[in-house]
Amino acid sequence: MLVRLNSFFLLLISITPFLVSLLFAYSPDWFSRGSLSDREAVALYGAAMLAGGVDLLAIWRHATRGHRLVRPHLSERWIRSTERSQLMVVGTFGISIGVAFVSPLAAELTWIVMIFGVSRRLFARRGRPPHESPGPPALASHERG
Repeated sequence: MLVRLNSFFLLLISITPFLVSLLFAYSPDWFSRGSLSDREAVALYGAAMLAGGVDLLAIWRHATRGHRLVRPHLSERWIRSTERSQLMVVGTFGISIGVAFVSPLAAELTWIVMIFGVSRRLFARRGRPPHESPGPPALASHERG
């Protein structure tokens, strides 16, 4: 399952340069409503980022279910907090798709607001997960041999 989820994420990463070139080719004018192609380019980019966010959330849930791919002492509170941050990203890109058809510029501004909101949330946690000691990462139980 993890290989499938990761492969889909890598597919999305590989098409991102094309989507960014679409954004630049059909970038909305700051003072007009933009053309239909502007809206489509922004919505398409938002849809790809939404799919990537959902996929990353699925990878996170797969890895943390039963602490199968994360450190055993990683707290449930930290796991859920990280999940909520990822849900903020997914929600923002979901909203921006609809907003893009009204105003491509407003959709792009929602992405900027989301970046500040998520980064503020992450920095509020002050670095390391609770109960995690500094040093090299420990091997998962299936890698210890």
